[in-house]
Amino acid sequence: MKKRVVSILLSSMMVLSLGICGKAEEKTQEEEVLRIGCTIAHSNFNVFDQGGAYGKLNLECFGQQPLIGMDENGELTPGFFETFEINDANDTVVFTYPTDAKFHDGTTITLDDVLFSMDSWMEKWKGRGYNVTVTDSAEGTITCKLDTPSAYSWLSYGAGQCYIAPHHVWEKVTEDYKSYVGEDAHIGAGPYKFISYDEAAQVSYYEAFEDYYWGEQTIDKVELHSYASPENLVMAMKNGEIDAMYTYAGPIPSTLIGVLDGVENVDLGKSNYSGNYQLTFGFNMEPTKDQKFREAVYNALDYNLLAITIGGNEAVPAKKGMIPQGNKGYKDGFPVNKRDLDEAKELLDTAGYKDVDGDGIREDVNGQSMQVSILPQSGKNEMMARLAEVISQNLSEVGIQCVLDEEAIRNEDIFNQRTRVDKNYQLYVGYTTPGVADYRTSAFYILPEPYYQSGTFNDEEYVTAYQELQNAKNTEEYTKAAEKIQDINAEKLPLIALAWEKAYFPYRTDRFEGWDNWPSTGVINQETWFNVDSIK
Repeated sequence: MKKRVVSILLSSMMVLSLGICGKAEEKTQEEEVLRIGCTIAHSNFNVFDQGGAYGKLNLECFGQQPLIGMDENGELTPGFFETFEINDANDTVVFTYPTDAKFHDGTTITLDDVLFSMDSWMEKWKGRGYNVTVTDSAEGTITCKLDTPSAYSWLSYGAGQCYIAPHHVWEKVTEDYKSYVGEDAHIGAGPYKFISYDEAAQVSYYEAFEDYYWGEQTIDKVELHSYASPENLVMAMKNGEIDAMYTYAGPIPSTLIGVLDGVENVDLGKSNYSGNYQLTFGFNMEPTKDQKFREAVYNALDYNLLAITIGGNEAVPAKKGMIPQGNKGYKDGFPVNKRDLDEAKELLDTAGYKDVDGDGIREDVNGQSMQVSILPQSGKNEMMARLAEVISQNLSEVGIQCVLDEEAIRNEDIFNQRTRVDKNYQLYVGYTTPGVADYRTSAFYILPEPYYQSGTFNDEEYVTAYQELQNAKNTEEYTKAAEKIQDINAEKLPLIALAWEKAYFPYRTDRFEGWDNWPSTGVINQETWFNVDSIK
């Protein structure tokens, strides 16, 4: 297999040779169909919609071509932009791109398409804290400038989840791009093009794009099967209905993986998981803004029970630094989270949260009745509610009365008001996805605007460390900033990692070979389409 080698020029002017797998040897066997299973429903087949099954799979360079790629270690690789040069100030990037590449409808990608694509993704980048402007352009090259020294961060977290889009399709669309459902909404430049969708069967069908410039695919056809539950997906894998699975930030729960244990021709696809569930404290409210109270909560939690709840016997209590082992920037040496009820009670007593009336429930520092609200993240999964129950029970054992925010749980408008407008939550059960963990760390979710719309931890030292992470020019600078963030996490406890778990993305080994199991992602990744081939 030949490789398409490109050069990425960094600000140090050192040239790194990077490549993606390219043209495979001529195949003589009949066309093979790779069947992928997921637990996300099919929705809009649209270059700008990343919410449905097709949209999530596009994060792995499937039907759409990302502007920048990412390898299994979180390092930048070529995407549509073949090379990129970051200046010394880390605020300007010069890109080059092919002038003979094509969209799925056969039209050649032009500078007009490039400029349209950059402009179309601007709002998404602004929402993530990056203000990007195209300052110079010509066929085959464009120059982009940011108003902050965060070019490396933008490429890592912003550009990699955006795609090259055809202007001639979208110039006629007057509605919100994500809402467009025209037959040409799916046209992109990725290795596979959309063919059809069977709504009754919840299966979409794709074929290798013959004019794909970046390399020849080793798989002719792909089917994407959507299942209603992880249980159904696991049984489909066991019965040979699918060959592999992919769901962004959604590996098979370890409590179900036993169904596949020992099944012939099935690999469990086990790896370290970079994301995690977490408990976040609200800093706009008492008592959660009180350091002593947070320390008491930290000591009151039953981390062994939380780990089992999250990941069965495979999950383990996390460490105090928050960032899971295996992540870019991970710092070792922090203590493992451990329950100490006596310490929790002493901290509460010392801070003035005492049981004044002897009913077993502590009052606030003024001797008044105290209830602490706990809010599970909206729309994630049933696990959030279960974790909220465990945390409530844990805290009741040291006299803290918790109450679920049922109103916000039932009503999304109230949830958004509570988290995005008033920001008056106290305990918030949330989640850091692998994508955010790899490029921004869990700090992203607790910082105030303009970083994150629901964050309340406006700590000057923390904001500075995070800005250093955003301004990093390379992995080394990113790591230093991430280590500072972990130190503050351990000291000030703005949030607590509830457990670290393993990821399971099972796959079959009887029809295809060449699988590469990426941590937190599985065998369906950006290299799958060029490495995996049918068994001869």
